[in-house]
Amino acid sequence: MQKAIGDSKSIAMLAGNPLLLTMMAILNRNQELPRDRADLYAQASRVLLHQWDTERALADFPGISAEIGLREKGDILRRIAAHMQTTPGGLKGNMIDGDTLTAIIEAYLCTELRFTQARAVARALVEQLRQRNFILCFVGADSYAFVHRTFLEYFCAADIVHQFNIAKTLDENGLIDLFDKHCRDDDWREVLRLICGQIDEQFVGKIVEHLAARTELEEWDGKTPLPELPLAIWCLSEVRTTSRLNACGELLWKKANKAFEAEKEPISSMSLSKALLTAGRELGERWPGTLSYPETMQWAIIFSDAQWRWPHFLANARPQRDAIEALTSDQSMFVSRSSLQVLANKWPDDNTRHLLKLRSVQDSNEGTRNGALEELADKWPDEYTRQILEQRAIQDHDDFPRSEALQALVNKWPDKDTRQLLEQRAIQDEHNEPRCVALYALAEKWPDDNIRLLLEQRVFHDKDGSPRGAALQALAYKWPDENTRQLLEQRAVLDNHWNPRKAALEALAYKWPDENTRQLLEQRAVQDKHEYPRHTALEALAYKWPEENTRKLLETRAVQDDDDDPRSTALRALADKWPDEKTLKLRESQVSSFKSFKDIWYREQVEDAIKTLRQKLGVDG
Repeated sequence: MQKAIGDSKSIAMLAGNPLLLTMMAILNRNQELPRDRADLYAQASRVLLHQWDTERALADFPGISAEIGLREKGDILRRIAAHMQTTPGGLKGNMIDGDTLTAIIEAYLCTELRFTQARAVARALVEQLRQRNFILCFVGADSYAFVHRTFLEYFCAADIVHQFNIAKTLDENGLIDLFDKHCRDDDWREVLRLICGQIDEQFVGKIVEHLAARTELEEWDGKTPLPELPLAIWCLSEVRTTSRLNACGELLWKKANKAFEAEKEPISSMSLSKALLTAGRELGERWPGTLSYPETMQWAIIFSDAQWRWPHFLANARPQRDAIEALTSDQSMFVSRSSLQVLANKWPDDNTRHLLKLRSVQDSNEGTRNGALEELADKWPDEYTRQILEQRAIQDHDDFPRSEALQALVNKWPDKDTRQLLEQRAIQDEHNEPRCVALYALAEKWPDDNIRLLLEQRVFHDKDGSPRGAALQALAYKWPDENTRQLLEQRAVLDNHWNPRKAALEALAYKWPDENTRQLLEQRAVQDKHEYPRHTALEALAYKWPEENTRKLLETRAVQDDDDDPRSTALRALADKWPDEKTLKLRESQVSSFKSFKDIWYREQVEDAIKTLRQKLGVDG
């Protein structure tokens, strides 16, 4: 089983499902596991169909019990799955009522087995499910379901494949129309993939080409979801032998690279590039065709997750070391840094280590130097790497790599020498970020009286706001006593920088959510001269004290605050805690107040929240 999981990326992903992992273990007792998902599902289903003891349920019907074997049980389940996907909820739900289930079984017994007691037999089979779970199970309230959604998807796909391959009631155009109809439906993705694992590869090639052709990237806004493109890659990954689909693979490769280039989402967990990377990882080096790395990429925006994911995407399909090394000099910091990570992951040898050492010192881009240090510490945590990190923690001329070096030293070598270096950098480093990293690390790893004293000193003596805020937070989480509380209450008002005031308010709300803290938050939500502490105060009040007085304050600040951030915070909190008509009207009235370029992000946030609120309330808009 370990070999099958190691050899097949798709099977490895299925092993993350506890039920399927159990089924894989059962199958592996007597045979080698299949490497294709559709085959694995088919064999797992066969095991469960064997366990569906219909003969016991039909002891009173000796003329029929012997006639319901594996094939007949599979036919019944295909019909049930086919019915489920035609209901109003479609494949979103995995449930069928008892009367409908009985009627489907009865219809099959009548039309296929010509059994005169079909209704009684159907009722007996359904009644059996009330007593014991098989591949179908009773879930209460006269409702039944597949024991796991996986099997609903498999039998739904099996029914469509039966129509296409056996019954010939679905032709090629009809199959492509089916993919057209459901390619943007997440609930259908697994079904569509399983179909591709059970039909001839040439038909899969036509489906993949059609899905790729749907994506007009020249007209794409860079943000609208295009699920058909990663779906095309997933469908291709289901094919057992991809060698005859070279033209299809090359078309898809060009489309995918163009999509990376055109994406305009700076950071998004739901972005197209993430889906492409996931799908490409599953297809891996089986991607058919003569594939070359694009010579140049004209990125739609300066910084994006797409740039970070792109080298990983390339290396999954075609791991070309020289080409990846060339990308480590790319003008995009995200591309160059990601390429270093790819090298370290795929080729962790002396040549890669030497390149990382050079880049950690000589690269002109601080992000790339930072990435090189991170990979060195992760892959080669030895004394030589430690010396490099200690050197760069002091000598690098940018704060980002110095911070990374300090954090890596803490993670890999949390000893006396590292502590001394951190204590030094917490005071002497010329930039905020390394001092903050040092203060947090000291509090986390060595929370003793000496460190407490150092933190209390930095609260007053550090020249910048961020380290003072870091010191306050560290004190609150490691020493949450009365002395710390008094210090926080004082700095929440008196510090001349917004960061420590914000940090103090956050810590007070989290550690001491009492009436005194509430009163202080209500005061700072109005009186603080900077928008960020006001934002923090409003947010804390909404989530710690969701009461009528808080609502009134939020409604007032949503209108009267001079800055966008607190107004947007108040509106979001109102929608979350009080999703009613009054809140909806207030939010709609405030959209127009976000007019300037600076306010575009806030306006979009409010507009999105209004849509969500309307959906909750069932209001058209």
